Amino acid sequence: LKDLMKNEDNIPDNGLVNLAARASWEASRAWCHGMGDDSHKAYDALTTEEKAPVRESVIGILQGNTPEQIHQAWLRRKVADGWSWGVEKDEARKEHPALLPYSELSPEQRVKNDIWRDTTQMMQKLYWTYPQ
Repeated sequence: LKDLMKNEDNIPDNGLVNLAARASWEASRAWCHGMGDDSHKAYDALTTEEKAPVRESVIGILQGNTPEQIHQAWLRRKVADGWSWGVEKDEARKEHPALLPYSELSPEQRVKNDIWRDTTQMMQKLYWTYPQ
């Protein structure tokens, strides 16, 4: 999968990664919407900088990361970007209720990680069955 990193920004430039990133993001966004969280923009509205960690997560899943590892990588990125735990998600204050160890996440938050993994794996199967 290292061959997927082809451009100078180290952003994966591959049909499968792009397909899975968009699908996983939108599936997660739909789950969040159903849970009452409308804070996520559509994938196409994300900046290149915002899409980079989404693609990194997809690559991790394609390399075999578990939902717990997906969460740990997300947690490390958020903390490195100055985020901390908060009761509610607050972009301005950089607070998020899921900034906890995986074992302490609510079942609803854990499902988001399952959605990422399952959607990415489904896109992988579809991509290899019906290549572009």
